[in-house]
Amino acid sequence: MIATLTLGAGNLEPQTIVTTVVPLSAVVRSTQHADGFSVFVVTEQGGKSVVHERTVEIGDTQGNLISVTKGLKPGEPVVITGGTLIKDGDEIKVIP
Repeated sequence: MIATLTLGAGNLEPQTIVTTVVPLSAVVRSTQHADGFSVFVVTEQGGKSVVHERTVEIGDTQGNLISVTKGLKPGEPVVITGGTLIKDGDEIKVIP
């Protein structure tokens, strides 16, 4: 998920800031860093969907979305439900 925001104040020219956002439910505590956060990125391996834990840095929240400032590329699929029930390398079934 990608969001485009236009910010402007007074006589300043509007600026477009592109940031990657994910649902809050996609962010879990990192198993690699006690004070960090992770998401599970879904990849295809041998025709199967496999998840890999990816450490991320998070930014601001807006409603039920949170910005990811480092560690995730725009368009990468992430697990948004059940992230606390899986581990790195698990095979999953993607439900569209």
